Amino acid sequence: ESGAPIVFLHHSILSYREWDLFPEILGGRYYGKTPLITKNGDTIRSTYRHNVPHKITIADRKHPITKGVKDFEIMDEVYKNYFVKNDVQLLLTTDHPESGRELGWINKFGDSQIVFLMNGHDEHAYNNLNYKNLVENAIHWVSENRHE
Repeated sequence: ESGAPIVFLHHSILSYREWDLFPEILGGRYYGKTPLITKNGDTIRSTYRHNVPHKITIADRKHPITKGVKDFEIMDEVYKNYFVKNDVQLLLTTDHPESGRELGWINKFGDSQIVFLMNGHDEHAYNNLNYKNLVENAIHWVSENRHE
């Protein structure tokens, strides 16, 4: 709430699953051990799959985090059936059928800028130049947007 920015990567969407405030901070939630129970009683659990080649589309080409990054292919773990707040600013998307659509976003919590990049499971992502550029740009962006 004090303005300290944070960059969250990949597995962080699985963090603090019992803490109801965490999805408000991150801007999303993975439903693992604690599934979502819908109003009509349906149970939704998030899913994942390793080593899925998929295309990432830059949703906001004007943002400093996506500067110099074009749509790209990556081999990475994908998640599906996760929650994303309606008011996040989308940075990255995919249309792969085994993945949720939203792969990267900015969320505001208090005076803090929160960046979440869903990719980054292993060396396949770490060795992808586009992914590295996104992470580097995100770190620079939050460091320049501190409101403390």
